[in-house]
Amino acid sequence: NSKGKMSSEDKLIDSTINWIRRSLDWAVEDDIDDPHEFLDNLRVDLFEHEIFVFTPKGEVMSLRVNSTPLDFAYAVHTEVGNHCVGARVNGSVVPLTHTLQMGDRIEILTNKNARPSRDWMTLVKTPSARAKIRKYFSQENKSDDAERGRSELAKELRKRGYGISATRTVKALDQLTEQFDYRSVDDLFAGIGAGNQSAKQVVNRVSEILEEKNPEVVTEQERNAARLQEKNKAIANDQPLVRSYVISRTAKGSRPKKSNCGVVVNGDPDLLVHLAHCCNPVAGDDIVGFITRGRGVSVHRANCPNVKDLLNDPKRIIPVSWDASGATEFRVEIVVEATDRMGLLKDVTVALSDAGANILSAATQVGEQGVVRMRFLVSISDTSLLDTLFAFVTRVPSVYDARRIMPGEGANQMRRRLYG
Repeated sequence: NSKGKMSSEDKLIDSTINWIRRSLDWAVEDDIDDPHEFLDNLRVDLFEHEIFVFTPKGEVMSLRVNSTPLDFAYAVHTEVGNHCVGARVNGSVVPLTHTLQMGDRIEILTNKNARPSRDWMTLVKTPSARAKIRKYFSQENKSDDAERGRSELAKELRKRGYGISATRTVKALDQLTEQFDYRSVDDLFAGIGAGNQSAKQVVNRVSEILEEKNPEVVTEQERNAARLQEKNKAIANDQPLVRSYVISRTAKGSRPKKSNCGVVVNGDPDLLVHLAHCCNPVAGDDIVGFITRGRGVSVHRANCPNVKDLLNDPKRIIPVSWDASGATEFRVEIVVEATDRMGLLKDVTVALSDAGANILSAATQVGEQGVVRMRFLVSISDTSLLDTLFAFVTRVPSVYDARRIMPGEGANQMRRRLYG
């Protein structure tokens, strides 16, 4: 052998000798005086309970007799086991049911999208592999319970007129999590999904909190609305409003009126109001109102590129704010980026639907190196739902980014990002 290097056979012999030495130490500790008894035990342990196999790099690993490639995979690393799809033993592809032999050289084949099967519990022979598989399904079951529980709770909340993603409801659920002895809202959802917690009981408590107008739950949203209103007033106060663009007039002291698109316009209760399609503002966005000729008030996101041009005519800026009830549906454009694969579009649309978004349109582009960019127009109740929506989508295998399309990000800009 070359100096400083050992062959696979030498490593196996060295590992076996070390194992025998440990067995001798155990024999001394156990006061085994009969050499025949020791040899019998050694023979049983060596040939009936343990085998030595090699990694592709020639490293020695010990496994139980009758172990499978799955036992080996989980012995290497939990993630190697969880993503195992096959194995090569001594250069030949073998099924996961293959029984490993002393001296086998094993290479594990993996796929990042692969997941364990419940059948694996009957295939593995080592307790550690079985425990790792059991832990995986325990975590998966909790995730399934959480999704099922969230859906059940959302259904019960809708019966009472509440949205599960509305800011007030989210704050109420955060408050109830501790009261019901859960560590997080997701744990509360999982408890409902597993049948350990009544969804109706949770909804009753949510209703009590919201009807009591608990300061910690309600006032925060009211403060946000007030801040947006003050911001718009600051813009409008630079110049007086020009009423000649407004068809309908009202007496002084009239209260702001909620428009049919969830926006409150100060000053005139009968103004026609619409959300600008160039930026699709959603409840929770900073917004600016602009008096148009013949189309009432157009509401834009404050960071919309068109607002810069509109501010050149400050006399037509009018204060607007979101209605606190948050009952209106809003359109928002999002983009999802992923690596192309079979069934990707279906999985993403299912995730969007599960998150509570209504898909109005979709467009897909495939760029270089299998990069896919999917553009969706969806209907949601407010911006608080976006975080939930993106969390659902990014769980989809091969998806690596999901975000809201910013104002001014048109098809040409997206195409440049897609193709570099």
